[in-house]
Amino acid sequence: MAWSELGDARQAAAAWEKCLRWAQRCLPPNDENEAVYAMHAAVCRLAAAGGHGAAGGEAEGEAGGEAGGEAVGEAAALHTISAVTLVARAREVHEVAHGGGAAWMAIRYRKELLEAEFFPEAAARAWNMISA
Repeated sequence: MAWSELGDARQAAAAWEKCLRWAQRCLPPNDENEAVYAMHAAVCRLAAAGGHGAAGGEAEGEAGGEAGGEAVGEAAALHTISAVTLVARAREVHEVAHGGGAAWMAIRYRKELLEAEFFPEAAARAWNMISA
């Protein structure tokens, strides 16, 4: 949460992904916490793809001209792919833990994602991925 408060989506994503790996390693299979950690990581990855990389600074390669722009585009694409994978995992775990499919998950996560304090645009995109 601290990295999110600081506006550093990449660091926040890394921290949430560390929590996710811990949950996968130490908790029972498909524990509901895994879905929560995966969603937080996905939101942060989407925010990083949208240019919320490092707090108070430019995204990697942003000031580097055309070549830098390509690097930023590639990094954004990787963050987006990672986010899609994380949302898919969250949906799988949510289905096992709670049932009801994507529609039920979208209802459960609606308020949290559509009224997010951190990275609200990315959170709305994550909600759209669930509800699509």
